[in-house]
Formats: sequence, C-alpha cells, structure tokens
Amino acid sequence: MTVAKVTLGGVVLGGGSSYMWPLVDGTAPAEVLWEVTKERADQVPLGKPLELQIVADRSTLKVSQVYVLEVLPAKSPKQRVLRVSDRRWKWSRGWISSTLNVRRTTGEMLGLLGEGQALENIQFDPALRYAKWSLYPIGEGSAPWTLRNALDYVFDQIEGGQAWKTADGSLPDSTILDLGLVGPPSVCLDQLFSYSASGMSVSLDKSGVAVV
Repeated sequence: MTVAKVTLGGVVLGGGSSYMWPLVDGTAPAEVLWEVTKERADQVPLGKPLELQIVADRSTLKVSQVYVLEVLPAKSPKQRVLRVSDRRWKWSRGWISSTLNVRRTTGEMLGLLGEGQALENIQFDPALRYAKWSLYPIGEGSAPWTLRNALDYVFDQIEGGQAWKTADGSLPDSTILDLGLVGPPSVCLDQLFSYSASGMSVSLDKSGVAVV
C-alpha cells in the first residue's frame, strides 16, 4: 500500500494511508480529524488559510484555504489531533437580517381586460410597488433584487468575503418577492437555494471559491 505524503502549510504531517480530503456539497464545512505528533501540531498555525497537499500513487491533490481550527488531545501524550476544515467554517459566523423586494400597494388600481372581454367586465387589481427600503442595494434602494444580487450580498457578508461563481455561468430566472433573509450567511444561502426551487446547491473548488 502506498503511504501518502501530506503537508499542511508546508508542515509535513507524516505518512498515512488514512489521509484524505472530502469534496462535499452544501453550506456545512468539510471537516477531518488527523492525528499527528505534538511537535508537528505545534508547527501548524491555527485559524489561518493554509495549502493542503496530498501526494500518493504519483498523483497530487492540492487544496487551498484549509484551516486548522483546533488542536485536541490524543490517546498518547506525544500525539495530538488536528481538527481541519475548509473555508465554510466562516459561513456560520455573523448575522444577516434583510427583507428583499417587499410589495406595497400604491392606492391606485390597474384595469385588466382580457382579449375579447367586454369593457364592463374589466377587472381591477391594486397597483403594487416595492418598498424603497427593500430594494437593491441596501441603503440606496434603486432596483429590485435579482438572485445574483442576493447571492453577491450574502457571500459579501461572510467574514473576509467569499469569492463565488456559477457552475455553468448562469442562474435560474427566479423572481424575488417578499423574501426575508435572517440568520448566519450559511442559513441565508440555504434560504436562497430553497426559494429558487431549482435544485441549487453550493460546493467549494480546490482553490476555495464557492461554486453555485
């Protein structure tokens, strides 16, 4: 069996066939627990973006923006356990409370007349407008929110900002109406994905960019 060579932030963690890195979908972070010597654990900085490199069977996996969140005790006093996460651990930090594209009646009525319908059968409905405070961008209220605007906003609220892109360059054509985003960025992303009703999800690529 080939033993993998693993380095994290330039620190060699030691060979071990159990080393692997999960590439998973969703807003929850990918996390692993790795047991290393105390000496090596002391060399790895906590809470800083690091590059992970795993070399095995003549192939190399490189993953950027990997973080050591904790150094935990192991069974042996000479060993330690590293709790390692991708960048999504930051997505649960912070709080968003915004309501997008809130509809308001204007007091005016719009007459709706179907094709071939007699004038006396015209149907009147209240004219709707968006409340200015609920429009994009926040604080200016100059245009209705789009799904792309909303994703930009939530990703920007993540600590340090979160670069993102779409998997195929496009997004579903979802109309946003009276949408409340309340909670940490990770929860608000799930709210947007559920609202779109298009089976949307998110993952991180190997460089730490979110892919919707």
